[in-house]
Amino acid sequence: MSGSAIIEVVIGLIFVFSLLSILVTQINTVIVNTLNLRAKNLKKGMEQLLTDPVVRAKVLCHPLIGLIDHKVGPNDIITPDMAEEIAGQNPTNVSWIEPEKFVSVLKDVLTLTTREELFLDLYRAVDALPVGTEKSQIRELIRGLQNNGTGLPDLHKAIFRLKNEQHKQALMTALDKVEAAAGDLLVENVELAQMMQGIRNIDSEILQNTLNNILETTKDIKAAEARLETWFNTTMDQLSTSFTKRLQYYSLFVGLVLSLTLNVDTLNLATALWNDPALREAVSTAAAAATANPELQEDATGQAAPPTTQQEAVGEARGSLDTLLGLRLPIGWEITSISDEDIAAAEASNVLTDPRDNGRNLLNFWPGNNPGWLGFWLQKIAGWVITMIAIAQGAPFWFNLLNRITGR
Repeated sequence: MSGSAIIEVVIGLIFVFSLLSILVTQINTVIVNTLNLRAKNLKKGMEQLLTDPVVRAKVLCHPLIGLIDHKVGPNDIITPDMAEEIAGQNPTNVSWIEPEKFVSVLKDVLTLTTREELFLDLYRAVDALPVGTEKSQIRELIRGLQNNGTGLPDLHKAIFRLKNEQHKQALMTALDKVEAAAGDLLVENVELAQMMQGIRNIDSEILQNTLNNILETTKDIKAAEARLETWFNTTMDQLSTSFTKRLQYYSLFVGLVLSLTLNVDTLNLATALWNDPALREAVSTAAAAATANPELQEDATGQAAPPTTQQEAVGEARGSLDTLLGLRLPIGWEITSISDEDIAAAEASNVLTDPRDNGRNLLNFWPGNNPGWLGFWLQKIAGWVITMIAIAQGAPFWFNLLNRITGR
């Protein structure tokens, strides 16, 4: 019988820890949403990633990113001071950026003005050509080279077919400038050359050197994009790890606040479950029902869909609190006066407990009301700390343990 009682006490404690852990997670969600912590954390990561204020401001404000609600076009001219002011604004609710989207926007910011500068002389040389099929064809080939990095051999052939030597020389000189900017890149990689030129135009040496090191030996734009994605993902993984650690501290704090506010003292709770068979059985039954509840299992394991609104998040936290309070556990606070008659009756009885040992009665914490107040305080503090540490282990840990003990 005692062996069964011990198991039921353990199950009861684990179930309470599970519910409290779920509640802590839900309260964390409310805090994170209220303070917009994920977006702020993402913005901090982008600041570490993009050390150039102008590039950073243009990326953060880009419509595809939208982390800062400010209209700044990729080709807009802004000073570093203006960029710092823009980037210093509070972020929107964006909490995640897709790697492909980040690379696309960064490439856009780096190449938009460079693209125009790189091909400016070439377009001017084309404008000098007489109106006709040759002019239209060469313009289209230049546009294809500029936008897609393709068609360079065809452009060479079209220029060589020109009869006017002056026009031919002007076009070849301008085209040589484009090819020189490409350096030793492969012929069909003008798009990469534009990006590399954009990197050279960055004021921040740190960002410039970082991007140069990342793209060193890269010979095509696809490989460059892949490397930039890896760089972004690595930084975001580090950011996610640091944010998770930060949330663990939040969990410890929230767990302590819950332990104190609800007066969830593990030592007192274990004693109550051991001494009260009816309470023990009721909590064990509720725990067994919880292991068969798919919604509660999803909440515990983190597989449930996150709340879409703050109101929904608050509602979920209230629901978990109601479930906990519905167990009728010896938690919470009360103020009950204790008379000498109450103490005498408890001492004369083998059934009644000393009212001064009631861990829910706030008056028992006052030395004048309780001769054993020091031991009472130490026991309560130990119980609260155990609860706080238990909650910090997380709902997945406790529900997994509960499933194992109950054989599910």
